Amino acid sequence: MTSVFVSPPVTDIVKAAIPWFALMFGSSVIRAETKYWVNMTILSAVYPIMLRYLSDNNLLLSMSKGSLGITVFVSTLLLITLTEGGIWPQLKKNFKEYGKDPKQTALTTTVVMVSFIIGLLATYYTQGKAIIQV
Repeated sequence: MTSVFVSPPVTDIVKAAIPWFALMFGSSVIRAETKYWVNMTILSAVYPIMLRYLSDNNLLLSMSKGSLGITVFVSTLLLITLTEGGIWPQLKKNFKEYGKDPKQTALTTTVVMVSFIIGLLATYYTQGKAIIQV
């Protein structure tokens, strides 16, 4: 069976990324000290609903292997540049101590999400129609 590649609009890719980022950010938020029922609701209701949504309605799950590779490579390279290039030394410390301070963990998670968006945009503009494999 041959694969068909499609090029969705950027808005569809952004809509597909939002639930991923919500899960990613939620995983850092749940480490914050809150009422027990907030964490319980996130773990027992919000995550299962979002995972179900992601499994049925998400373009990112249909990314071709090459597109995923480019996205992850660009995202990781950007984070390495920020931490090892001396551009943001605090970020390196935040990664090392990830989860200890809720504010720093949320900031670090946001930086990872932004780097992933940049990776997605780079993939979209370099791969064109080959980003999504149907």
